[in-house]
Parts: sequence; structure tokens; C-alpha cells
Amino acid sequence: MDKKNMIIAVIVLLIVVAVAFTLRNKKQPAQETTQIEQPVTGEATTPTEAQPGTQTGAAPEQPTEEPPATTN
Repeated sequence: MDKKNMIIAVIVLLIVVAVAFTLRNKKQPAQETTQIEQPVTGEATTPTEAQPGTQTGAAPEQPTEEPPATTN
């Protein structure tokens, strides 16, 4: 009986951890949207002042160098 209770406790613990991660992951996109809205309501920022990871409306700058072509 003691082993059965231990197995049940482990299963319940795994469910609790899974629910906690699910709730934490649902909360993160809401924080990201508030970060994106802050430059709109605050001071105007130039693309160079914008923090990495926030959407400024412009496409991120791509490196101008092309990778070397491989020949077979």
C-alpha cells in the first residue's frame, strides 16, 4: 500500500508541475505584448534605440554579406 501511495504522489506532482509550466507559458505572451505597446505610448524611438526583441514595424537588418557558394 505504501508503494501505491508513492506512485500516486509522483503522478500528482507531475500533473502539478505540468499545470504550473502551462500557466507560466500562457502568461509570457501577455508580457511581450505590453513591451511592444510601450514604445507606442511613450517617447518616439528610432530603430537604433529600440531594444532587441521588440517589434518596431521595420524588418530586422540582414547582413549584406552573402555566404560563400559551395560547389560540388
